[in-house]
Amino acid sequence: MKFVGGLLIKPVESRLEFPFAYTYQSYHLGGAIYPKSLSSLSSSESKTMILQRLNQLAEFPATSFPNLEDRIFQKKVEKWMEKTKVSEVKAVLYQLFAEIEEPSDEVKILLAGIKKGNFKDTNSPEEQWLKQFGEWLIS
Repeated sequence: MKFVGGLLIKPVESRLEFPFAYTYQSYHLGGAIYPKSLSSLSSSESKTMILQRLNQLAEFPATSFPNLEDRIFQKKVEKWMEKTKVSEVKAVLYQLFAEIEEPSDEVKILLAGIKKGNFKDTNSPEEQWLKQFGEWLIS
């Protein structure tokens, strides 16, 4: 698998959990390497084959530049992190749910519980899961 458009050209100082500045990125999948095709090869031959396949992916496309940054989404994530003191991962997940144009009933329950700061007690396994997930998202 090759990721294109979500990484900077220059090295970054810390690990990125998401594409740089929440831009979109493309994924290019190579052909599968099945265990059967590796079983007859020595360890070094297997390594060579895998590296050749990865390098074939690197050739497409020949040049790769970062896609346009999503500064609006980035500001929303930063604002939520500042307001709630949650991690970037939790803030991104929350923001993704919050931006769903036609949310399911479950997403509506999740967002309502987060906005109220509490979730109703229920015997439904699905709503209990939503409650636990929502509490995790804001903890």
